[in-house]
Amino acid sequence: MFESVWKSCEPEERPLWQGLAQLSVGLTHLLRGNVKGATSVLKQGQARIRHYEDEPPHGLDIDGLSAWADHLLTEIERGDPIPEPPTPRLRMPDADSPHVSTGTALLPGDHLPLRVFEPRYQELVRDCMAAPDGPRFGVVLISRGHEVGGGDQRTDVGTVARIMVDNELGGGRHTLECIAEERIRINEWLPDDPYPRAEVEEWPDTDSAAVDLTELTVHLGRLYGLLDKLTDGRAAPPPDDLPTDPGARLFALARHIPMGEADRYAILSAPGPEERLVSLIESISSTIDLAEWRLKNG
Repeated sequence: MFESVWKSCEPEERPLWQGLAQLSVGLTHLLRGNVKGATSVLKQGQARIRHYEDEPPHGLDIDGLSAWADHLLTEIERGDPIPEPPTPRLRMPDADSPHVSTGTALLPGDHLPLRVFEPRYQELVRDCMAAPDGPRFGVVLISRGHEVGGGDQRTDVGTVARIMVDNELGGGRHTLECIAEERIRINEWLPDDPYPRAEVEEWPDTDSAAVDLTELTVHLGRLYGLLDKLTDGRAAPPPDDLPTDPGARLFALARHIPMGEADRYAILSAPGPEERLVSLIESISSTIDLAEWRLKNG
């Protein structure tokens, strides 16, 4: 995907997309055991994206990506295992259920696959599976920076995810299949033990009144018309069997719209359906602009 973008983007942004592509390739090399290739490509990608640190385009967290690359390179030099994605642990008040953040804005109803092999997250999975209220954990977005090494900035709204399938791979490693449930709000971050924790509370919609979806329907029709052209008819529109509750229906629609983490978080953190509708329409409008640009510029 990054390669196709850099070949068609404006010249001043070409190094950015080349750098992002190289970071992706570097991680792929690392996962396949090609340490030498990973080191070379990660360094090249990091050097390219650093040119955009002062004025990051498209809302990209350039500082966070650079810190992530630094961390991978440090782990490679030390010969340590490949690091796990940033995953702070959370805790519900007066409960023993551990929670974890994976650095994403997870919408209720989302599917979340995870691979766990780092010892502190192996412990987190054990805590989840032993929790009296079921194997659940929280997910919050790290909006800036990187968990490893500190200095990260975490958002204050997240989602509870439930472990539906736990495949043990041996040696304490797991692959998990999870489903996002209700929203949570962070009350207070707690000291790491051994991974980040927080006191949280459930945060249902502030208002479940009906909302007018006429404008949204028009935008969706326009978007999927464009996506259909970009994908030669392979773009699948949202299903018809959506929830009737206004807030849940908007979350379900948002799960089928291509958008970045900032847009997803705006939708997640909207207090109720009315505000969520505004955020969703704004996100779809941005996606429409990008799709039209891609069609125009090939």
